[in-house]
Amino acid sequence: IFDRAGVSLGFRASMRDVTAQTRSIALMLDAKNELERLLHAASHDLQEPVRLVQTYTQVLERELREDLPEGARDSLSIIRQGTGQLRHLVKGLTDFSHSAHVRSGFTAVDCRAVVDKAISDCGPAAAAASFEIEALPQVMGDSPTLHILFENLISNAIKFRRKDVPAQIRSTNCAEQGGGR
Repeated sequence: IFDRAGVSLGFRASMRDVTAQTRSIALMLDAKNELERLLHAASHDLQEPVRLVQTYTQVLERELREDLPEGARDSLSIIRQGTGQLRHLVKGLTDFSHSAHVRSGFTAVDCRAVVDKAISDCGPAAAAASFEIEALPQVMGDSPTLHILFENLISNAIKFRRKDVPAQIRSTNCAEQGGGR
């Protein structure tokens, strides 16, 4: 504390014990790391059973195709679709668990390249859709996380469309249209 002439008159201090907050932060970081390990392990362990269901569904279809009643063929088709969705979800978990470890900061990301890869990763379902992708910007971000985002947007657009209308997916760049976003 100083007087008007700038001469020190003394000092004043304030102290607070932050031990509890420090412990809480350490516990939260430990829990976050444990959750990331669990997510990685779960996504990895789910891949094999999904692959087995897909493989044996294909074997049944191939070996019994002619002998299967229509209802059984429909059931196998539903199983195939369900395992495809499950495979996609497990892939998303795996991608996310890998991206969680890599995040050290944002880098320049070419959105068009990420969207093209996401379309490719959607597989045969994307082949049946039509895409109109305008010029996309380069942004500062996390490429694996953006890939997960675009892949989920695209697969949801394909999956949740009217069944009698082919999926038409259009992406525009609002910044180029004067939108500033």
